[in-house]
Amino acid sequence: MSDIEWADPPASRGGQLTRRELREFADALRGRPDQWAILPTNGSYEAVRALTSRISRGRQSAFGEGFEAISRRGVVYVRFVGEAQ
Repeated sequence: MSDIEWADPPASRGGQLTRRELREFADALRGRPDQWAILPTNGSYEAVRALTSRISRGRQSAFGEGFEAISRRGVVYVRFVGEAQ
């Protein structure tokens, strides 16, 4: 069979940021309360919405309580609205 196309699969993309990078991102937001920042993501529409919900509900471990997140057209915007530590 001569019409087979051979290729290695692309590397797994996963999230844009590692857990450590997510914690650093959250720490930076704590330093600038009430200012929105774009969280780099590459997930599907559903994954972005789920991430947004987890952050806002304090269930995304790297963030914890005090964060607000919204998504618009697949982009996640996050800000810290909690008490300064």
